[in-house]
Amino acid sequence: MKRVLPLLIVMFVVLVGCGKVGKFSLTDKYYTSEEKGLVEVELSEVNEAIEAKDNFVLLIYLAGCSTCQELRPIVEEYLDKANIKMLMLSYDSMEKGSKLKKTVKYAPSVVIFKNGKIIDFLDTASDRDIERFSSYDAFSEWFESYIELK
Repeated sequence: MKRVLPLLIVMFVVLVGCGKVGKFSLTDKYYTSEEKGLVEVELSEVNEAIEAKDNFVLLIYLAGCSTCQELRPIVEEYLDKANIKMLMLSYDSMEKGSKLKKTVKYAPSVVIFKNGKIIDFLDTASDRDIERFSSYDAFSEWFESYIELK
């Protein structure tokens, strides 16, 4: 019996600790009907949001990228319906060696931040994300598995 209790405690901690991040709200300034949609920003503005420990979403794109052009209208339609603002940053402006550049290796990508830390991102090299780049329903399902809409 003395061995069973510690084993049960360890199993509980592992099961609870390995769970998916629950849904959370964006920082209030990203819920807006006036400035909804994609907002082009500089890297310094992304770094400010990270330092402020904001909950926000970032679209990383590359000029001339066909997948970026396919994803953008899906994201714009979603943001319009949800009254949300999403930051948009050029892949070329990311700092070499930064955590963001080490994590997001390809464009396009949609990166979800919670408390200034990357929670998840769409990866064009991942088979699990392929549909999310071309389907409004698949994108919104993924997005809303993290973000609580207001």
